[in-house]
Amino acid sequence: MMDQEPLEGTIPAAGRTYRGSIKPMNKEAVAGIQFLLGNLTPNQIRGAKMLMGIASVVNDDQIPTNNDVPNNTITGNPHTGWVQVKIDGNADLPIDPDPDGSGLAWTDLVAFSPNFEPDDGEIVWRIWVPNRSTAPYALSIAQGDPGTMAITSIRALARFQILIRGDNFYNGSSWMYYGWADGNIVTNPAASATWTVTTNPLNDFYAYSRPKVTATPILGYRWKANRSLPVIEMVGDSITQGYWDNEDGPFSVAGMPGRLIRELGSGSNAQYTFINFAASGYTPEQYLARWKGLAYADLTGGTALAYSIFSPNGFNWNDPAKRIEELKQNCIAAEQAAHETGRIFIPMFVTGTNMFFLSGANWEQDNTGYTKELVDWAAARYGNQFLDLHQVITYSGTVGPSMQDGTHGPNKYTADHTHPTTLGYETLGMEAVRQFTDVYNAARAAQAKP
Repeated sequence: MMDQEPLEGTIPAAGRTYRGSIKPMNKEAVAGIQFLLGNLTPNQIRGAKMLMGIASVVNDDQIPTNNDVPNNTITGNPHTGWVQVKIDGNADLPIDPDPDGSGLAWTDLVAFSPNFEPDDGEIVWRIWVPNRSTAPYALSIAQGDPGTMAITSIRALARFQILIRGDNFYNGSSWMYYGWADGNIVTNPAASATWTVTTNPLNDFYAYSRPKVTATPILGYRWKANRSLPVIEMVGDSITQGYWDNEDGPFSVAGMPGRLIRELGSGSNAQYTFINFAASGYTPEQYLARWKGLAYADLTGGTALAYSIFSPNGFNWNDPAKRIEELKQNCIAAEQAAHETGRIFIPMFVTGTNMFFLSGANWEQDNTGYTKELVDWAAARYGNQFLDLHQVITYSGTVGPSMQDGTHGPNKYTADHTHPTTLGYETLGMEAVRQFTDVYNAARAAQAKP
């Protein structure tokens, strides 16, 4: 996300229309869609306009269809043509800045009737961005030079969908692509326009570096499914994300939360909806700030924040005692933010790390006591509202949380001294499934507003 002109050049006086398509991999009927739009300016922005439709037959023009025939007109029904997308009922998409100066807003729900079934086609959309002198707009844009591997919103979405689909190639796919044309092709979608299509992604992710990606202000999307369940937002770093879980892949449906999704959050007997917001490499300060931006944009969208209280990212190895105190304060800040945004707060400790905490052939240097201090503090503060998982994979010979590595224990729960293996995640996931409902019910009973 960058607050600057798109790389194709200055937006012309007539504005610029962006278009794109999303081919959902939904496994259940969905009743509607919302888009996440952004504002990095310090003031409210407005003036953009957006359309959305359903293409039952995928077409290169990215136009919604009526009885399988492309229909490039506004009908108000996504199954027959375009629908205007609004925010709080306004078609010019007002987006306020959030308290930290980077605003996010979910559009109003665009309802589907009948529901969007698996393999029904794809979602198509257009958004018009006026000249910046009229309505400055925050743009999502790929960052970095060719050869960088920085995760962008577009690249992360592409990689996630590729993993879920099981494809091992990127060329020639029609499941997600973008384009742009100068002028407003949203108010009058049938107007003639010359579209410039984004370069097809190559077999590596260099195609998502700055010279290749068309800017788009759409930062994400979500579906409305026909089920009313508590929404649990999992927030943490790569260990919560599921990095090194080779069986499931590292994006959102892996790791410990992936087991919760499959056991308690999917199918006809689902008890919760789990959303994994974890981000590899983020410090607790960073992943809390990232979650807060989304939570302030959607005060009613989540039921509970499940927050990882420990991460080795950003850890002060020269002064570990100071860092432990900072992690405690981060946890308290997360608790306050959860309550400010109407969420129940569930602190969780997934597992400790052996990296830098243990050294020597027989682990003569054992500093896991620092992490134990954090866990003991959380247990004393939160009691039965604390989701503590580490003990199922900890080596009993250490003072505090660690991971059996095959040398000092019968099971190999870590291969890199920091991230669990698939067996480690499986064991943690089983423990999370065993504990979660009791922890959630305790937190709900203690924190529910009268």
